[in-house]
Amino acid sequence: MQNDTLVPPSRLSTPYNTIPATTEKAYIEITGAGHNHIGQPSTPLARTMIPWLKTFVDDDTRFSRFLCPMANRDGIRQYDNSCPLI
Repeated sequence: MQNDTLVPPSRLSTPYNTIPATTEKAYIEITGAGHNHIGQPSTPLARTMIPWLKTFVDDDTRFSRFLCPMANRDGIRQYDNSCPLI
C-alpha cells in the first residue's frame, strides 16, 4: 500500500526481487492506501486478487488474461509481474 507506514513499499522491493525468475510473481501497490487497507472493500485489489487466486489456487488459466497485461490500472500506483503467467 502506498502510504503503509508499518511495512512501507521500499521494504518490499528486495524480497520481491529475490524471488527466482522461474517463479510466478506479482507486486501491487494501491494508490493512497495505508496498512489496514487490505481488510477493506477495494476494487483495485479485487481486480487483481480474484484473478490471481483463480489462476494459481483453482488452476483456472482463463483468468490470467486479467493480469497480463493489466488493462485497467485505476487506483493502482505500481504493478509488476512475471508475465506471461502460466
